[in-house]
Amino acid sequence: TTTANTSLVQVDPQQKNTSLLFTGAGTDLTAAANGYIIDVQGNTAAASSAASLVFDGSAKTTGLVNKTTNSTLNVGLYNNSTWTLAEKTSGAVATSTFSNVSMTAGSTLNAFKPGAAAFVMQGQDVGSSASTMNLVDTEPNDVLTLTLTGGSSTYAASDGAMLRVDTCMGNDSAPSDVLKVNGNVSGVTTLQVNPATLAGSSCGGALT
Repeated sequence: TTTANTSLVQVDPQQKNTSLLFTGAGTDLTAAANGYIIDVQGNTAAASSAASLVFDGSAKTTGLVNKTTNSTLNVGLYNNSTWTLAEKTSGAVATSTFSNVSMTAGSTLNAFKPGAAAFVMQGQDVGSSASTMNLVDTEPNDVLTLTLTGGSSTYAASDGAMLRVDTCMGNDSAPSDVLKVNGNVSGVTTLQVNPATLAGSSCGGALT
C-alpha cells in the first residue's frame, strides 16, 4: 500500500461475488499500520457487496479484516495457512468483522502481541477443522473473543481442532490466556497449555 491508512484490498459498494485466492508458501500479505487486509464496503442493502478471501497452501497474512453491516465477507484458511491478527493504530484497533471464517487442514489463527492482546472476531460463524487457535507467546495475558450473531452463531470445532494458551499453573486466580465465545459452541477442541512466565517468574506444572 502507499499510505498507512490504505487497505490491501478494498471492495467497493455493489460488488457481488468478488473472489480472491492467495496461495503458496511465498504468499505473505501484511496490512498497513491503519489499514485492513480487506475492507468490504456498502452501507445499505442496495449498496452491499459480497466477497470471499481464501488463503491456501501455507499462505500467510497479518492484520485485520472488515466489512459493513449489510455486506458479506467469508474468509478461508486452508492447508497449513496462517492468519496473524495485528492491531491497527486507530479506530476499532483490535476487531475483525466478517460473515464466516473457516479454518481447515492444519491452518492457524494467531491472536497475541507483546503485552496483553484483546482481539475480537465479530461475525456469524467460525469453524476450525484440524486447525489451531494460537495465543501462545510465553505471556499469559492474551484474550481472543468470538462475538457470533446471525447464522448459527457457532464456533464449531472438529477433527482435532486445537486451542493453545499460555497459563500460570497456580491457583484458580493464576493468569492465563483466554478464548471467550459469545455464541454457541459445538464439537471438541483440544486444549494445549504452555507453562508461562509472568513478571520474571516461572510458572511450571502445566498439563498438556
